[in-house]
Amino acid sequence: FSIRMTKVAEDRLALVQEVSDLKQAARSHFDEVYQAKEAKRLAELRKEEVEEKIRKGEEAWQKEQTEWKEERANLSLAKENAEAAKVTAETKQAQAEKELAEVKLKLSAAEAQLKEAQAAVSRSREEWFQAWQKSDDCTDFCADVGQSSH
Repeated sequence: FSIRMTKVAEDRLALVQEVSDLKQAARSHFDEVYQAKEAKRLAELRKEEVEEKIRKGEEAWQKEQTEWKEERANLSLAKENAEAAKVTAETKQAQAEKELAEVKLKLSAAEAQLKEAQAAVSRSREEWFQAWQKSDDCTDFCADVGQSSH
C-alpha cells in the first residue's frame, strides 16, 4: 500500500507541478496574447492616423488643384481682358494718330493760307500805297504837309 501511496503522491506531485507549469505557461501565453492584442490595437490606431493624414493630404491637394484651376481661369480671363484692352488702346492710338495727322495737315494748309493772306494783305497795302502815291489825294496831302509825293 505504501508503494502505491507513494506512487499516488508522486503522481499527484507531478500533476501539481505540471498544473503549475501549465498555469505559468498559460500566464505567459496570456501575457503574450495581451501584448500582441495591444500591439495590434496600437498598430490599428497608427494605421488610422496615417490613413487620416493621407485623406487630409489628398483633400488638401484636391483643394489646391481646384483653387489653382480657378486661379488659372481667372488669370486667363485677366490675360484675355488685358489683350482686348491692348487692342482697344492700339486702335484708339491709331485713330488718334490719324486724327493728329489730319489736324497737322489742316494746320499746315491753314498756315499756308495765312501766309498767303498776310502776303496778300501786305501786297494790297503796298499796291494801295503805290496807287495812292500816284493819285491826286497824295499830291494834295503832301502839299498840305509840305512834302513831295515822289
